[in-house]
Parts: sequence; structure tokens; C-alpha cells
Amino acid sequence: PLISLRPTELENIMDVEEPIRLITNLVDDYMWMNFREESSADVQILDMEGVKKKETRMTNDEPLYVGDLISGHYILKATSGQKRFSTIFIKK
Repeated sequence: PLISLRPTELENIMDVEEPIRLITNLVDDYMWMNFREESSADVQILDMEGVKKKETRMTNDEPLYVGDLISGHYILKATSGQKRFSTIFIKK
């Protein structure tokens, strides 16, 4: 199932056993994610209009550089195996 969270709900994610977790929703230059069951995931970052800004494969031990994005709200979509995760994050 697709999981969608508003930024104010991200604090609750820490207590939920989700397959993929964004460490924080307020991001400077690097974004960290935790993939509970897999070691990596395919990640897309879209602006709020749905335009793809980045697409890559992330691992638990490597951050994603987002310092080249302008400040604002973005949609993060991650897929790991059959599991999907989607949330909004804020780039400072």
C-alpha cells in the first residue's frame, strides 16, 4: 500500500514499523533514510506540481544530496521491493 503523510504527522513515524523511514522531514543539504527490511530503495523527488527533480537509488549507509534543490516543499517517493513510501519534506 502507498503511505502518504503530511509533514506534521512525520513525528509519529518513529513509533510505526514502516518498511522505509525518512529520518527527518526538514532537510538542509543531505537526506537520510532507513530501509528496515531492504538495504536500498529507488527514490524520486518531485516538486509540489509533480515535476521530477531527482531520481536515484539510495542505501541505508549513504545520504542523498539535495543541496542543489531550491528551498520549499517536495514529495519523496521511495520503492523497495514491493513496498512503497511517500511523504512530503521541506528543503531549507
